[in-house]
Amino acid sequence: MKSAIAASAIQRGDCHQLRASLINGSKIADCSNRLAIIPLDIAAKKGYKAIIELFIANGCPMRYHCYDASYWEDDIKVTDMMAESANFSGLDAWIDHLAKEGDMIPKILKRAMTRAGRYGHMNVMELVQGECEAMYGSPVWLAHALEWAISYGSLDAIKLLFRRSGVDTTTRKSPPDRMPLLKVIYRCPIGKRPDIVRFLLENGADPNGNDPPKKSTPFEVAIKAKDFESASILFKHGAVVTSKE
Repeated sequence: MKSAIAASAIQRGDCHQLRASLINGSKIADCSNRLAIIPLDIAAKKGYKAIIELFIANGCPMRYHCYDASYWEDDIKVTDMMAESANFSGLDAWIDHLAKEGDMIPKILKRAMTRAGRYGHMNVMELVQGECEAMYGSPVWLAHALEWAISYGSLDAIKLLFRRSGVDTTTRKSPPDRMPLLKVIYRCPIGKRPDIVRFLLENGADPNGNDPPKKSTPFEVAIKAKDFESASILFKHGAVVTSKE
C-alpha cells in the first residue's frame, strides 16, 4: 500500500504527499506485489524535476532492486528510462546530481543519447549532448546514436545529429559510419525508409555504398527486400544497377 501511495503522489506531482509517504517508510525502489508498481519506475518515466530533487534530498536510492549490477549500471538504468520516456526535467535534475557527486561517466550520457534518439525525443537529445559537451567536450559517439536512430526510423533524430555536425556518411572510421543506407534498408521499418534514404543521399551518402567491393549495394538490397520506393530513390541519385564484381 505504501508503494501505491507514493506512486500516486508521483503521478500527481504532489511533493507534499510524497514527502509524507517517504517519512512513513515508503521505499521507492520496492515493487508492490499486489499492484506491480515501482514508484522509482514511475518517477523515471513521469516524475517532475521537483520529484527527482525530493528523492535526492531524502537520500533515496535511485536504482532498481530487481537488477544485480554495479552502482554505475544502476545509474544507467534510471537514466535510460528517463531518456526513453522523454522525461526532460527529471533527467536534467538527475544528470546535474550525478555530475555534482562525481558519479557521472560518459557511458551514461552515451546510452541516454541513444535511447532518446530511438524515439526522436529531440529536447532530450539536445540536453544530453549539451551536458556532454560541457563536461567532456564534443562527444565521439554520435555515429553510434545515428545507427540506432536509423534502426528505429527516427528521421527527426537523424536530422538533429547531422545538424550538430557530429556524423559523416562518407567516412569509414567505424562500422556505424560505413553503412548508413544499408542499415536503413536492413533495419528501419519499411514505411519510414524512403524519407530517410532520401535525406541521407541529400546529405552526402554514397548511393552505391562505401563498403568493400564484394558487398551488396543499397540498391541491390532494396530490390531483394522488395522495397521498390527506396530503390527508385537510390536509382535517381545515381545508384549503379549492375552487381559489383
